[in-house]
Amino acid sequence: MDPHAQIIEVAAKLKLLPELRRRVMALERVYMTNPSLRPEAGRAILHLAEKHKGLILLEYPGLEQSKGEYELGKVHCGNDLYPFGLNRHELLRHMGIYAMTGGGKSVALDAILYHLLKDGLPCVVFDWDGSHKHFLSRPEGHNLNFFSPGSKDFPLPFNPNRVPESFSAQQHLSYLNALYYSMTERHFPNETLNREGVRFLLLKLALHLIQQGEIEFTFSQLRQLAESDQVEFSQREQEWRITLLNFLTRLTTGPFEQVFNSQAHLSPATLLEQQSLIDLSNLIHPIEKADFIESFLFNLYECHLKQSQPIGSPQALRLVVAIEEIHHIGNSVLSVFFREMRKWGAGLIFTAQHPSLVDIQIRGNCFCSISQNLESPEDIETMGGTLLLDRRKLPHLGDELSYLSRIPAGSGLYIIKMQGRFTKAFCISIPRLAEISEEMTDEALKKKMQKYYMNANMNLAALAEKSNLLNLQGQEVRGEEIAKHLSSAAMKLLVDVAQHPSSKLTGRYARLKFNGHHAKTGLIEKGLIEPEVVPNGRAGIVLLRLTQTGREFLASIGQSIEEPIHGDSAEHEWAKSNLAWYLDKVLGWQHVRMEHVIGTDPSKKFIDDFWAPASAANAERVDIHAEKNGKKIAFEIETGKSHYMKNIFKCLKADYDIVVSVATSAEVKAKIRQRVERLAEAGVKIEGKVFVIHQGEAQDFAKGYLDVML
Repeated sequence: MDPHAQIIEVAAKLKLLPELRRRVMALERVYMTNPSLRPEAGRAILHLAEKHKGLILLEYPGLEQSKGEYELGKVHCGNDLYPFGLNRHELLRHMGIYAMTGGGKSVALDAILYHLLKDGLPCVVFDWDGSHKHFLSRPEGHNLNFFSPGSKDFPLPFNPNRVPESFSAQQHLSYLNALYYSMTERHFPNETLNREGVRFLLLKLALHLIQQGEIEFTFSQLRQLAESDQVEFSQREQEWRITLLNFLTRLTTGPFEQVFNSQAHLSPATLLEQQSLIDLSNLIHPIEKADFIESFLFNLYECHLKQSQPIGSPQALRLVVAIEEIHHIGNSVLSVFFREMRKWGAGLIFTAQHPSLVDIQIRGNCFCSISQNLESPEDIETMGGTLLLDRRKLPHLGDELSYLSRIPAGSGLYIIKMQGRFTKAFCISIPRLAEISEEMTDEALKKKMQKYYMNANMNLAALAEKSNLLNLQGQEVRGEEIAKHLSSAAMKLLVDVAQHPSSKLTGRYARLKFNGHHAKTGLIEKGLIEPEVVPNGRAGIVLLRLTQTGREFLASIGQSIEEPIHGDSAEHEWAKSNLAWYLDKVLGWQHVRMEHVIGTDPSKKFIDDFWAPASAANAERVDIHAEKNGKKIAFEIETGKSHYMKNIFKCLKADYDIVVSVATSAEVKAKIRQRVERLAEAGVKIEGKVFVIHQGEAQDFAKGYLDVML
């Protein structure tokens, strides 16, 4: 663009500011009509642009075009101008809200939920982390029911395997095939053979139960059947069986033990005529939350909406489904639900941190798209295309695409684009809802929901976990009392947990030479151990950890405990022990030691699990010490809960030739890599010495790079 055209474009942008409009128009007139004063007028226009370069300058709709039934905020250009709202029928065409963490997704969603609740419109809100629980204390939320899957007081028991009684066996199997395909697709994204094998075995077990007349079976029943000898497995199926059991373990332990495997069942269809807030904060791992949301929506669509007749008028909004962090949900279910739900008068509102991860069928077919601050180039590029932002750079003002990274996070400013009324992207401000004067107490909420559960014929006492040991909590643990209730198998398993804290279930059962499922269940019920799922790719590994009651019991009978000295998490311990085993047993590196005390002799091996001595409690340690051809390598496992840069400097100071920071998540890896890159930019010589990798890359990195390089 030539300089003359640029000044004209800059003037057009500045005229959007009401307080500058007359002044800029006068300068523009001089610039266009008076050649002798043109340079001076041009400089004046550019001076104003430089002065206002921090503002978001986008063409905006007029007062009448901005009016809507549900007021979200104000049209904004330098200052708030006049109200902006959405109409009820527009929500039927869906709405997407995008922003990085802390950017204000919840604020924008609150603004629309406020009107939906006040209007009495049925809605189902999947609250990712409890951010919208405050509506229970607001007058608008007096009809809002509250569920927290995995909670004892506000359970939402839901069996995804369950279908209406009107379904034939063939319909049931067809439904299960699609359900299992969706679930295994997420758990085994890059493992086609395992995915198909697990799905095949799930259908084989389900068919066995259906043929026996069991049509309301749970994942627990599928797991028990897989562990038994009631169904014959071929040699190939036996190989898949181990993977299947790991998959079913995830769906039958922890919070899912109550959610997916209770005999009680709250049908998704019961929520269609009411206002419901589903708090997912008791489901810790994102995969657990995604499993719940996806299976819930799939059951709602296949078993209820699809079996009913679409409504007569396609413009009648009867239900809104709100889903936070939608980029975690698989596209196979979501895209179908998204396309078809409008037929039944349902609209979708969703939030996402990463628009680049949201399927284009969903992102590109929303009536309304709203974005706040974004960080990654992929997200900015994707959102710029969705909002049709201008990429032409103007003097001082830059391009419109840069607004997506320039909006201050949490400022209340958003860029919005609609597919009707006014189709250009413009800026709005959305205020936070007023602070609540008095928060609803847990007791009041329990009382409110007890009435709901009674009307639904659900017995909360039957859903709560029952311990075979009474009055242990809060009292001194008496070993002889506990021992009376333990079978020999349970005692052996408990001791194994104490001696091998980082072992997988399959390893435990192989070591004990018996199937410990029932023993494990009993120990969990007695409060002696607890399962903990740690990430492993997109699935997970179930580890068993001693509870405080379990530790005290074992101490009372003189049993030693080989738990980590520093009480590290199961996620940390699994990553550490798994990598140490690989370096020692597979690659054959020398002196592989976990928790190695810096400055001590690594040549002495103390126990089979590569542990260094427990002396010098306050001494500096390395998660994994290893040697290869005389070179010393340090591995530090980082979950994001420790000072990772301090760990790197500690190892460099100890003269390790190579330091590898192993992050257990992509987010942690990105943070560490950013800090390490800053060190390099600052002149710290770390090239070829410090590496940042993801846990899933650790073995390949050790074998494919370090083993060759050293």
